[in-house]
Amino acid sequence: MTFDGGDEPPLTLARDDVRETSPRLGRKALIGGIALACVLGVGLGLAARLQLAANVPKPAAMAPSPKTVERQMDIVMAEPQPQALAPKSTPLEVMSPELTQAAKAATPPREPVAEPQYVEASPSYDCREASSPAEEMVCSDPALAAADRHLARAFQRAVKAGAPYDLLRTEQDDWLEIREDAARHSPRAVAAIYDQRIGQLNAMARGEGPDW
Repeated sequence: MTFDGGDEPPLTLARDDVRETSPRLGRKALIGGIALACVLGVGLGLAARLQLAANVPKPAAMAPSPKTVERQMDIVMAEPQPQALAPKSTPLEVMSPELTQAAKAATPPREPVAEPQYVEASPSYDCREASSPAEEMVCSDPALAAADRHLARAFQRAVKAGAPYDLLRTEQDDWLEIREDAARHSPRAVAAIYDQRIGQLNAMARGEGPDW
């Protein structure tokens, strides 16, 4: 390259300088481009996330189920009702003496209730004429009195069956003395000789007695 006005040699660039400068400028530009791309990528990513978060619909509030409402209603406690005051009791009226006497006079008297009368068992003889300890014991003991009545009936059956009355009466008098001896011991002894004598008289009434 030449210039008309001067003697200075023309300005030229050496190839070595051009080769060294080009790679340096290209490497810086590449690094800067990568950094810029990274920054843009991060920015776009954040912007996209924000946009997605803004577009996501908010979940609707869930309505309470009937069971939940019932539970809530059960938990609610009713306020205590004010208790009504009991009415004041009126004082009791006292009857005058005149009214008391009139009420007593108007009430009919109760009829006396008749006490039940117990009929005591009596022997075959009159207890008012009892003259021995054995006779008094028989009158005071219903069981012995009943045994004495059975003995009297057995005696009559034996007489009707054919037993001689005089001999049977003699045996009966001997038995009465035995009864007096038994009365000195106990009522049980008296009851035993009654059973023995009734058995003998019943045997005579059946014709099983001794030959007279």
